[in-house]
Amino acid sequence: MQVVFQPDFVPKLGARIKIGNIVNETGETVINVSELFREKLKKALADEDLLWIKGAFWQKLIIDIKITRYREESFLIIWGCGKLELLVHCNLIDSGTKRKVGFIDVHTTRAVIAAGVLTLGEWKSILKPIAKDVVKALRKKIS
Repeated sequence: MQVVFQPDFVPKLGARIKIGNIVNETGETVINVSELFREKLKKALADEDLLWIKGAFWQKLIIDIKITRYREESFLIIWGCGKLELLVHCNLIDSGTKRKVGFIDVHTTRAVIAAGVLTLGEWKSILKPIAKDVVKALRKKIS
């Protein structure tokens, strides 16, 4: 996964990210994957000092997220293993110009393997490394 910026755009030193809209187009209604992903992404951005804070003077990039595929498999089985597949498209918008300046596409499958019984909530822990991967990709482009 990598961040792709428009050829004519370079983020300013110290730019920060504000989480904008998160749209879930998967049809999944049993869990609120959008809000769970928002929570994990916000924490990951804060940990990397990339989270925009209201009133801050840094350049603000808004990340709008569209979750287009979400599928979990076998998260309650004995001698456990399970899998989560997530397909996400993120647009990066310059808040000053309101122009799309870049994007990130994420297509990931994460497995959980454990001895014993996995609980139904185990997939929540998998969203954390996915959010961290997005932030690591951003950190490489924004210094």
